[in-house]
Amino acid sequence: TFHSMCVRILKTDIHNIGYDKNFSIYDEDDSLRVITEILKEKNIEDFKPKAFKGAISSAKNKMTPYEYILERKNKGYGEFADLLPDIYLEYERRLKKNNALDFDDLLLRTIDLFEKCPGVLEKYQRRFKYIMVDEYQDTNGVQEMIFRAVSRDNLFMVGDLKQSIYGFRGCNSKLFEEKERAFTADGRVKYLNYNFRSAPEIIDNVNRIFDHCMKADFSGVDYAG
Repeated sequence: TFHSMCVRILKTDIHNIGYDKNFSIYDEDDSLRVITEILKEKNIEDFKPKAFKGAISSAKNKMTPYEYILERKNKGYGEFADLLPDIYLEYERRLKKNNALDFDDLLLRTIDLFEKCPGVLEKYQRRFKYIMVDEYQDTNGVQEMIFRAVSRDNLFMVGDLKQSIYGFRGCNSKLFEEKERAFTADGRVKYLNYNFRSAPEIIDNVNRIFDHCMKADFSGVDYAG
């Protein structure tokens, strides 16, 4: 997986950007524990730790600059937006103090490493001459930056827009859609039109359901019910 690849890279070269190689990796519970401690110390009770963790994770996955989050403070966007910059900054400070990375940092610190240490990037470009990425419709911009940097132009992407299911995690299927349009013109797109897993009747029915859902209006549906 891309996270495990980044861990291997960072375990070898993260010392180049100010971390010890024996860094800890915080899972969801670890991150929530840190944020819970921060909220308790700041006497913040109106918002749950998960709300701040979700906002921080979303900002990292979208590579939203901290300065943008800070600019929204005390500008009428609500109490949560006013509190978020300080929570974010303190969360990052504690991770760095503990020589720890959360899952989102595994990708971001890899990008930092490649940008600040061109020699390290070149080493991995030589090692990974060709790269194939499966399920490319479920990648995000941060992941694509890593793939593109390491592979240069030798990147083979496999995916299906109809199978994009991780938008709630920040994945952006339009990245794959843009590649498909760009590469179709020069013949670098190959379609696998035969499904070896399912009978034609199943495929036909699935496609009909998919087409119906794409045209349907679900704006009035009560998902909570």
